[in-house]
Amino acid sequence: MSVRRNVGYGLEVKGIAKSEREAKVDRILATLGLEDIAERKPEKLSGGQRQRIALARGLVVEPDILLLDEPLGALDANLRKAIQNELKLLQKSLGVTFIFVTHAQSEALALSDRIVVMNQGRVEQVSPPHQLYTRPNTPFVAQFIGRNTVLSGEVAGSEGEDVVVTTGIGTLCGRANGALAEKGRVNLVVPAEAIELHTAGEAALSGAKNRVDARIERSEVVGHIAHLTARLQDGRAIALEAHVDKYRPGAFPAGTPVLLSWNPAEATVIPAQ
Repeated sequence: MSVRRNVGYGLEVKGIAKSEREAKVDRILATLGLEDIAERKPEKLSGGQRQRIALARGLVVEPDILLLDEPLGALDANLRKAIQNELKLLQKSLGVTFIFVTHAQSEALALSDRIVVMNQGRVEQVSPPHQLYTRPNTPFVAQFIGRNTVLSGEVAGSEGEDVVVTTGIGTLCGRANGALAEKGRVNLVVPAEAIELHTAGEAALSGAKNRVDARIERSEVVGHIAHLTARLQDGRAIALEAHVDKYRPGAFPAGTPVLLSWNPAEATVIPAQ
C-alpha cells in the first residue's frame, strides 16, 4: 500500500465514509509532516518515515487508549523534539490516553502527566513528573532520575520541617518523603542543580545547615549547561549542574578547594532499602 492507504486502512476497515476518511488522513499526514511522501510505497521509505507512518496509522482512528512503545527511537534529535511537541498537542486535542514506553528520561518528563518508573518488573513510583524528579520515593528512583547525589545516614532528629541526618561527611538536613523511624537508616537525596558552589572559607556559609568541603575534580560545558564534579573528603564524587552563566568556564579549575551547600527544602530524605 501507499503511505496514504496504509494510514487510512484502519478507517477503511471501520467503514468510515471516503470523504471523511480522506479528510482525517490528510489532517494526520500534515500534522506529522508526511504529505510529501503520501504516495510512496514501503520500500521507498526511511526508518524514521516508517516510524511516523505507524504513529499516524494509530492516531487516525482516534482510539480511547494508544500504546506507544519507543515511538521516537529511530528519529534524529530535531525531528524527535518536533514530534514530541505534536504528540502532546494531539493527546490534549483528541483526549486519547497515551501509554508511552521510553528509556529516555527527558522524553518522559516532557510528555507525561504521570510517570511510572519500573525496576525489574516492579513499580517503584507513580507520580507527576515534577514530583518524581524532586521527591523520589525509593533509592532506585533517586539514582535513576536526574543526577542526584545519594548520601546514606541515620535519622538524628528534626528541626521544624527539616529532618536531621548523621552521615559520613557530617550532619545534614532535608525534607522527609515517607515514614522515617528515629535512628532509622535513610538516604539523603540531593539534586545536582540544587547544590551551590562557593569559594573555600566563605564567611556567609558559617551557619548553613548543609555545608561540606570538597575539591573540584572536573568541569565541562555541554551547550548552555555547566557540569562539574567535586570530590568530597570521604572520596565520594558529587555532581553539580547549572547554567553556564553561573559557573563560567575556568572559574573553578580542577584542584580548586570549594564549599558546597544546599537548601534543606530541595533535598529529600527517604527510608533506606
